[in-house]
Amino acid sequence: MKSGFNIFIVVALLSLISLQAFVVIQNQRMLDEEGIDPDVAERLFKSSNDQISNLIATLKAASDGFQNHQENELIQLERNLTEIVDSHFVKIDLLNDQSADLLDSLLSNAQSGNQVIENLVVTLDDLLKTMGEKINEYPLEKTQFEYKGVYTVRDYDTINTLERDFNSLGKQGWKFGGYAMNDGTNGRVVMFYRPKE
Repeated sequence: MKSGFNIFIVVALLSLISLQAFVVIQNQRMLDEEGIDPDVAERLFKSSNDQISNLIATLKAASDGFQNHQENELIQLERNLTEIVDSHFVKIDLLNDQSADLLDSLLSNAQSGNQVIENLVVTLDDLLKTMGEKINEYPLEKTQFEYKGVYTVRDYDTINTLERDFNSLGKQGWKFGGYAMNDGTNGRVVMFYRPKE
């Protein structure tokens, strides 16, 4: 739109300049051919020249005003675009921060998970070592066991008796194996074992 208006202004100015040249030529012709008083001709020429000059000044002022208006609109448009771009940059920065926080959280969770797995591996490794030591302690193909059953009855005096009897068996190399069977509500048969010599 600005370039169309500028073309209009240029055409109008050229037209006014042509009109001014025409007035000069007509003024000269009136002087030469019609014998008009030179003072009258000069006043007419000056009046038309002033009118044309005023029109040119008005067109220039309109052109300058339009250009200023266009510049102000362009400046406002640039400000609006800058605000939009800055707003998007703020949103992008916020998304980047949220993504970084999420990534940190995921990495932290992954590290925690890795730590749990490492602890589990260490625990399993220790368990396997312990089992290996037990297996090596009594190699199955070479070791035979003997077993001993102890009959126990539940009453108030039995606890001291059980501790004494069980400690005595432990000193002889017997290890607790577990319950073998029940005998009613109060009776239990407890099994012990040890390698045969």
